[in-house]
Amino acid sequence: MKISLCILSCLTTLVVADPIRVACVGDSITFGAGIKERKENSYPAQLQKLLGDTYEVKNFGVNGATMLNAGDKPYTKQGAYKASLDFTPNVVVIKLGSNDSKPHNWKHGDSYTTDAAALVQSYQNLSSKPRIILCTPVPAYKNDKGKNVYGITDEVIAKQQLPSLINLAKEKNLELINLHQEYALEGAKKAIAMTPDRIHPGADGAKVIAGRVAYQLTHNYEPAFDITSKLKEQGIEPKVSNFHGYRQYRFTTPDTKLKCIIVAPHSADTSKPWIWRARFFGHQPALDKALLDRGYHVCFVDVADLFGSPNATKRWDQFYALSQQLGLGAKPVLEGMSRGGLIIFNWAKQNPDKVTAIYGDNPVCDIRSWPAKKSAPLWNTCMKQYGITAEQAKDFKGNPIDGLDALAKANVPVMLVLGAKDEVVPIKDNALILQERYKKLGATKIHTWINPNTKHHPHQACPIRELLSAVLSAGAQKAGSTVK
Repeated sequence: MKISLCILSCLTTLVVADPIRVACVGDSITFGAGIKERKENSYPAQLQKLLGDTYEVKNFGVNGATMLNAGDKPYTKQGAYKASLDFTPNVVVIKLGSNDSKPHNWKHGDSYTTDAAALVQSYQNLSSKPRIILCTPVPAYKNDKGKNVYGITDEVIAKQQLPSLINLAKEKNLELINLHQEYALEGAKKAIAMTPDRIHPGADGAKVIAGRVAYQLTHNYEPAFDITSKLKEQGIEPKVSNFHGYRQYRFTTPDTKLKCIIVAPHSADTSKPWIWRARFFGHQPALDKALLDRGYHVCFVDVADLFGSPNATKRWDQFYALSQQLGLGAKPVLEGMSRGGLIIFNWAKQNPDKVTAIYGDNPVCDIRSWPAKKSAPLWNTCMKQYGITAEQAKDFKGNPIDGLDALAKANVPVMLVLGAKDEVVPIKDNALILQERYKKLGATKIHTWINPNTKHHPHQACPIRELLSAVLSAGAQKAGSTVK
């Protein structure tokens, strides 16, 4: 009897948490129009599978629905809208805009932001005080005759709706997912193939949307975090400009005179992760943009013509110290294309405890290969930076391929994207040597993509989503979590 009472007592103390209720608000793309077995393969259905039983995801998509109250089918006039409110969600994912881009609807486009704000407010007024996530529309592709399908116009979506949603998210401290950009990660050919009628994603396209929303839901964000105020606290007044829809801050530090760039995400991940670009800022930005959308900052400090020398690593030390004063994470991802490989590996070797991962793209890993064999003027400058002669360079041990012991001991993840036909920085004399030595030292976290058909250019000649996944996985491992 005592045992039974004990068991009963224990059972009564168990508290089963209610699932997190997620309302997917949207149009036919949310509904899953055109998808075979829609109830299993729409993006909300796939989102449910990704999130598991601790979430309850409901599909409140309505075919043809508009954000605009003056549109031909306002979402707020539909039964699904009231049902979504009655659901008292903990999270609301809003994806409306495709139908608004039709000419007869977009003539009322001046009200798009106002109507979006009102829709958001109606959910914020709920007793459940839900987390609001705004999503941009996915791309709308023209048909084979170059005509818009169903009148849905991608130019309106990309050039007018996206800026409006970005500004609204900033003003209201809302999270934002750029699905228009997310689709571009697939490459145009695959993205179109995932969109059978050029407007509605099929099951594969819905999977992309679900995966991106799942990532957002399983991470914490701080939309109110403002790098501007942090910079001003350090006596820095940056010049603000636009970087692919994100706010770019360009400045020179008052004391060390570093020329810097920081690009801020729309909503910062609470851990403030960042990727540190070495050289050629803005070139091939697909990875940077994808990380920005996931709450990373992108940072850059000018180390031109320093060739990864002690002068270069000193500048990086100074910028790293600033990054910590600004509240950024303690372990950035390092990104180096071409000669940028010199600084990322040389700094990382000195600071293995301050690095999440290293991404080298056709990276220079030995100055005796480049610039020594490619440019006499640059080689002379390089030797001056290192304080060596051509004779001393023969036995030089300060290259990225040297002294990898500390990095290998820390097992810092390394990603290498290489062109097999690289004529400027031959991979057999650079990255492949680094890879071989790193593995011999016991490092296991090295991922290499070799494109058999590319030369030194173009960079990022690999499946971007695979590279992104590798970077995010490295970040999750450093944080002791997993990425969905």
